[in-house]
Amino acid sequence: MRFDYYSATLPAAQSHCLATINHHFSGHMVEDRPVKPYAHGLRHHETGFRLYWGGHNPLPYFVASGEHSQRAADCIRDVYPLHRVTRADVAEDFDEAGGFDRVVALIEPIARQAGVEVCFMGDPDPSKKTGRTMYYGSTQSDVRICLYEKGLHERSQGNLAASETWCRLELRVRPRKQRKGLCASMSPADMWGLSRWSSQVSASVLASVCPFQPDPSLRLSTADQAVGHMLRQYAGSIRRFIDEYGEEQFFRRVKDAINA
Repeated sequence: MRFDYYSATLPAAQSHCLATINHHFSGHMVEDRPVKPYAHGLRHHETGFRLYWGGHNPLPYFVASGEHSQRAADCIRDVYPLHRVTRADVAEDFDEAGGFDRVVALIEPIARQAGVEVCFMGDPDPSKKTGRTMYYGSTQSDVRICLYEKGLHERSQGNLAASETWCRLELRVRPRKQRKGLCASMSPADMWGLSRWSSQVSASVLASVCPFQPDPSLRLSTADQAVGHMLRQYAGSIRRFIDEYGEEQFFRRVKDAINA
């Protein structure tokens, strides 16, 4: 079980992040088209790591995908333990005749019981060998599971040495703001516990017991959630006021408003 995709906001200057990549990975960086809303981008010519910065975002954004993702995640976690995860994919491969159908049969009742969205892509006839994919969970949720016939996909890309029965099970995590920092220290196996139903899938399919880890932000009182929403919405205005008038004046204004 390993990371197959890892992206995060790094708590350091772009120059420090670039120096870190150059120090830990041989090769060089080349210019890359930035993703929105960043203004600049670089890509490592061997591993494909990307680093974006500039624009409205004060912190650099790091992205790794594919076979080097676990190595990249290990490096980022060691150098920047306080980073915030934007997305992490956890992959587990298996190769067996009928493996796709076997795993679908294990996941299906768990997903249906949890009421998560289920989506199929491809040709339902396995003899067509076009490759089938099952998605469990919506694109908007923190946790989504993808099961697909990796070998058939590889063969369609020209890798004829790939086994036709090679399948990949992926947990795709896009943590909400309150859990971005938490995910920075979670192992690939631990991430299966980010939802109750994915924890059950881990136990059923992978024989890996991963306790469910509730989202602490969902336990907040209505008042706490309202204040949190207000602060996030007006954080920019508050920051500008404090820069111009100072914290003491800001808190005096808040106190006056409450007592009015």
